[in-house]
Formats: sequence, structure tokens, C-alpha cells
Amino acid sequence: MSLRRKLVHLGVAFLLKTLDFGLNHFNYSRVTWVLLHLSPTPDPERQEHKRAYFMGKLVNSVGYHPRVNVSCLRRTLALWWLLRWNGIPSTVQIGVNAKAGHAWLEHHGMVVNDHPDVLTKYPGRFADELTPEKAAKLI
Repeated sequence: MSLRRKLVHLGVAFLLKTLDFGLNHFNYSRVTWVLLHLSPTPDPERQEHKRAYFMGKLVNSVGYHPRVNVSCLRRTLALWWLLRWNGIPSTVQIGVNAKAGHAWLEHHGMVVNDHPDVLTKYPGRFADELTPEKAAKLI
């Protein structure tokens, strides 16, 4: 693995662990407020599906590493924030079923960091109510 790639993985791991700390010690609204204020607003019309998928794979691969091992919400928020920095719009989706809850990211309606069938596994969705933009306003 090249030095550049190692540094990227280390940066993503640091971001994931920072989000983990933030969500463990503060609330979702406070964390999303900070993320929003530390990133530029992406162009809502921009479409970068390949880049979004690539970054989703990167965040997931680091997030699933045994030394990092963070939840779907942390991986999704990290990817959302990284895409914002790249000018790529995305939407945090949070869904529930009878047994569990789950978070994933969509870019123009396409699932980026999960299997496309996630929509059928978690039919109860809270995309509108729990978007980082709306949650940050609750502070």
C-alpha cells in the first residue's frame, strides 16, 4: 500500500473515531451542527456517482477494520461529510424495521455505502426528520 493511501486510510480512521467520540459524548444534533459548520455546501445538482461509490467503499473498509469498528451511523456521517468537502450532495437515510435501525447514504436517490436492497430491509424511513441539516437546527 502506498504512503498516500495509508495516509488517506489513517485520516478516515481518525474522522470515524472522532465521530464515535462525539456521538458517545454529545447528541446527534450537536455533532451534525459541527459537521455542517466545518464543511462547504455542495452543489445540489452535481452528480458524481462513481466518486461517491468509491468514497463509500473507502469509508466502509476503514470503518469495518477491527481497530476502528464503528456503527453504520458513524460511517454514514463520515461519508456524508467527506462528500460535502468534495462538493458532492448526498442524503443521510435512517431506517427501521421491527428488529433494528440502520443508516446509509444516498446520492441522487442511489444507495452509496450499502446494498441497494437496504431500502426493502428498513421500510420505516426518517430521512426528512433526521437529516444533519435539520438536526443541527435543533441546537
